Amino acid sequence: QIYGNPAYRLQYEQLLRFTEVNIFDKWMTRGANSYVYRVNTHMASHWAYIALELERLTTDARRRAQARTVVDNIDLHLPNRDGASLKGQMQASPIAPGAYFWSETWGSSARPGQDVAHGNGVISYVTEARDLGTTWTAADMAALSLTLTDVVMPSAASVDGSGTGTGWLADGFVKLGRYSVTAQQRLEQHAVRGQAQYMASMAVNARRLTQPGTVPTPTAPSPVTTPPPPPPPSVPAPAVPPTPPAPPTAPQPPATSPAPPAAAGPAPTATTGPSGKPRLTVTVRKKKKKKARHRTYLVVTARSAALRPGRQISLQRLRGGTWHTVSVRHAGAHRTGRFATWVRPMGTARYRVRAAATAASPRVTSAAIVLRFSR
Repeated sequence: QIYGNPAYRLQYEQLLRFTEVNIFDKWMTRGANSYVYRVNTHMASHWAYIALELERLTTDARRRAQARTVVDNIDLHLPNRDGASLKGQMQASPIAPGAYFWSETWGSSARPGQDVAHGNGVISYVTEARDLGTTWTAADMAALSLTLTDVVMPSAASVDGSGTGTGWLADGFVKLGRYSVTAQQRLEQHAVRGQAQYMASMAVNARRLTQPGTVPTPTAPSPVTTPPPPPPPSVPAPAVPPTPPAPPTAPQPPATSPAPPAAAGPAPTATTGPSGKPRLTVTVRKKKKKKARHRTYLVVTARSAALRPGRQISLQRLRGGTWHTVSVRHAGAHRTGRFATWVRPMGTARYRVRAAATAASPRVTSAAIVLRFSR
């Protein structure tokens, strides 16, 4: 019911698109070895969690394959850490039989190991991965539950039981109660409880334990959006005898004029696209800013009757033959969207504005805005 609500559905689509473009694509493009397969377990677990969910939510085949690779690499074989992995970090606890111990440093087994505060991030990911049917097993959950009850609780600082921490378990360890009645009972008596996040997870645990039918089954990824097959080749039409040339007519003005160089005033551009689609008009203004000799501040405004409030629009720049997203916004109350961006005034730059497709409206793209700079 929530997913079918247009208001919630719009928010969901906007958040998914933002995650795809401005989180996942952005950092994968900049280099997975540096920015995704991070230097310690908890930071890598955050990325594994993002990729785990994105694989099931995206309808883009390329992103899905990349997300699956990220999850597999972090769980089983990191390409930049000499084969270390999150599952490989899990070792027998030095103080509690049947429990797990792990270090936050890849390839290390030195004590005291992972600090409990950041270990919450690891547990938050592996419990979700277990629910969604990846390589984490019921045996893993049982061992981690013993780590919680026999080592971490009530307030150890590290997963070898040493030190004194805050006892904060709401970000991850609390989720282990859904796999163990013993863990759930201990969590019910835990001194550091009462936060909304903690109590919400406890409620989920209780329902899972008392009503096994509510346990989620592993979910399959969303259907991939694929382009329609090409039409069959057409039979060539019979030759038609040439017709005499028509008498000359007066020259007509061009349908659209070439985009002018960026200037201190507005530079309107017209839209392209199949006939019948709403037009998307774009204007560009160049603003002077103090202490910015080598950069130009552009304000790009898009207007269209198709831009209902909240519709996602993106400013894109052409680089190397590919359009790259510079910024993402949402249309305002007056069917407009505005972008502000810094550019280096060198040579020629091409921009365009694209309004994302919705259930009610097709995608709309402006004509390329050609900006020529001279220093």
